[in-house]
Amino acid sequence: MGQDAARSQYALFILAVTFTWLMGLMGFARSGIRQHWHVWQVLQDTTKYAATPALGQAAIMISVCVLIFLSLVGFIFWLGGLAEKSTFVPAGKEAQHVGH
Repeated sequence: MGQDAARSQYALFILAVTFTWLMGLMGFARSGIRQHWHVWQVLQDTTKYAATPALGQAAIMISVCVLIFLSLVGFIFWLGGLAEKSTFVPAGKEAQHVGH
């Protein structure tokens, strides 16, 4: 694999991490806007547990979830690689089956 091909693989991996992490952070931003509300301006959350975590705490949790998600995706690809059969046939074995 050439240097440019290797760079393109790194770029694709970084894109996957960036998109997954950004989706998690934007999901938190959307829910963080509705602080203390179940339905914005309609149903207020009046329980003692009504709180939104700090951005740093949410970012750590989202980062852990992204790592777990990408690890599971990598595990699935690894399992798929195990299922592939080798197509290597030794030269001596080919000649024995010719003419049968």
